[in-house]
Amino acid sequence: MNSKERLAAYLEIVEENDREIARYEELEKGGNTSADKLNEIKQQIINRTNKEIAEKDYIKRSIAGLTSTAQRQIMTYRYIDRLDWNTVIKIMYHSQSDYEINFDKYKRKVFKFHSRAIKNIDKMKSVQ
Repeated sequence: MNSKERLAAYLEIVEENDREIARYEELEKGGNTSADKLNEIKQQIINRTNKEIAEKDYIKRSIAGLTSTAQRQIMTYRYIDRLDWNTVIKIMYHSQSDYEINFDKYKRKVFKFHSRAIKNIDKMKSVQ
């Protein structure tokens, strides 16, 4: 699995876990679900959380290996902080006087940094 696929899979794990936690809380509140079923869901959440933690650790180590500050920031905002793309772009370039007028230009810059970061992470992993 390359870095791009691994990052996408990580975000899916996190989102699925968030939904399952919300599901568990709702079922627990409702009081109509058996303890066995709640325990089964809880165990799935624990297993997924462990996988999430391991993947997040891998991602943090990968980001730390990037030499470009912009690449590290964008990858951190997107995958560690789980911010949407528009927020990442805003954080990176909101102080530019032409930010609103040239939003698409800054969006392309962020995506270019992101793409380079993924390539650099893949290179680092192939060397190891």
